[in-house]
Amino acid sequence: MSALDVPGAQLYYETRGNGPLFVIVPGASGVSDSFRKVATHLADHYTVMLYDRRGFSRSQLDGPQDYANRLHTDADDVRRLIQHLTDAPATVFGASSGAIVALDVLTRHPAVVSTVVPFEPPVVLQLSDGQKWVEFFHEVYGPVPAGGHRSRNGQVQNAHLSQG
Repeated sequence: MSALDVPGAQLYYETRGNGPLFVIVPGASGVSDSFRKVATHLADHYTVMLYDRRGFSRSQLDGPQDYANRLHTDADDVRRLIQHLTDAPATVFGASSGAIVALDVLTRHPAVVSTVVPFEPPVVLQLSDGQKWVEFFHEVYGPVPAGGHRSRNGQVQNAHLSQG
């Protein structure tokens, strides 16, 4: 287990393997544990760094979380971790909200990135018809009245559950 002191936090990270640095940025859970198996496979070709985003699990805050600047702070954390481990640009993989962080690292700190792999970034508002998709998601995943459920076509149906 390793930790890097950064302004406002202490970041937990671990590395495995040898080769160019491959950083995995976790999504909304902020925790790297779900990527351990894939890191084992990647370690044949890369030095894989798993880390917990600040304020999650083993990455402890030194004060309050700065939610107004969260994205940029997370991107800066990735930059600091990369520069701590290597002088060479790294491959940065991010899943879900971690993909947004990876894209921000590329935008703000391009010198530390060789490749970005954004997996399912929730950035539909960047699309020309993004608002249409937001409305679609709200319709599909919106609240269901008590005692009801959604059918395959998204229509709300009454649910009559027998108890026995």
